[in-house]
Amino acid sequence: MDSWLNEELSGCAFKDQRLTTRFKSIVACLSEKSGKSIPEICEEWASTKKVS
Repeated sequence: MDSWLNEELSGCAFKDQRLTTRFKSIVACLSEKSGKSIPEICEEWASTKKVS
């Protein structure tokens, strides 16, 4: 992840670390492919709502 993105999201923390990781992943995808919907960016709905 880009350093500017890490800096912007440094204060972001959810109770579950998996949610924090997923949120940062989605924001990174959004920054790379702006203008598209989240399902388009994540390529499929399952990965959009996936929490691993």
